[in-house]
Amino acid sequence: MLLLLAGMGATGALSAATNVQATQGDGSKLPATEVQPVLDHATPLTELSYETSYVGSASFKQKEFNGSGPLSTNGGQQRNYQHIDELENSIEATHRFHLFDKVYLKLGANYERFDFGKTDAPLPTTLQNINGVVALEYMVQGHAAAFITTSPGVYFSQTGSIGLGNVDAPTSVGTFFKLPYLPQVYGLAGVRFSALAKYPVYPILGIVWVFSDDLQFKLVPPEPSVVYHFSDQLDFVVGAELLGESYKRDFNDDYRPQFKKFSGGVIDYSETRIGAGVTYKPHKGVEIDVRGGWDLGRDFDYHRGDSARFVTHGAPYAKLALSAEF
Repeated sequence: MLLLLAGMGATGALSAATNVQATQGDGSKLPATEVQPVLDHATPLTELSYETSYVGSASFKQKEFNGSGPLSTNGGQQRNYQHIDELENSIEATHRFHLFDKVYLKLGANYERFDFGKTDAPLPTTLQNINGVVALEYMVQGHAAAFITTSPGVYFSQTGSIGLGNVDAPTSVGTFFKLPYLPQVYGLAGVRFSALAKYPVYPILGIVWVFSDDLQFKLVPPEPSVVYHFSDQLDFVVGAELLGESYKRDFNDDYRPQFKKFSGGVIDYSETRIGAGVTYKPHKGVEIDVRGGWDLGRDFDYHRGDSARFVTHGAPYAKLALSAEF
């Protein structure tokens, strides 16, 4: 709550994330530098989203191994395995409840799933999470200027393997703030916690620069991007996307002896994509996002016990995302 109160002092922070201009009583527009956060109807209460993407086939390597046994022969380094591709799907639904002033409680649910091609390495064919969404947000012009968000749920590979070890509640705390001496430039500072992750605590940092009403630099995770507002219905986007989570995988009795140590292990999964695309807005609150580009690599990091890390080479990707808010 202290963070939310601090966010109230970050006047105009999230106006930097949009190209909204305020209007005077006679209907004329104020300059963008004079936009002040006001309590209006800009805050969406219900948000729905669906995303699907495909990453092409790529070979991968056992990049690191810290342990003993058959895997460490051959140096445990740079061993090549079969190619794998990837299909990712996610769906989320949330609703905001107004508490007081500009503070809202957001509740909802999320499901995300990664499907991978089969390989001779000790990697899962599926990683998935079913989790709730619980957040306290201080809203400015339809965006969260300060937030505390947690995603309690189960993070697993196969439904038959779900247990207490799969429970996690990744939590992010952050706020936007005006950077001194830099007009229309805002910073994001925060921290993220996750019990299953290799690094349970790590920072959240970002910059938002409204260069003009039509050009914005939204360099914040998980999708740092440059957005050109072509029209009320069309945006052009160039940027990156950071995906992944930490999972506890299933116990697999079919593994070869040298791979048994990874059965039931905890994996940090991550990937980084760079690309471009368009966002089409056929109706107020509805967006269709189409992107494509290059996936720099998928990283499977067994970081507990006899740790090992498997990393793919790059591959092309394509993504379709649908969202609605009202």
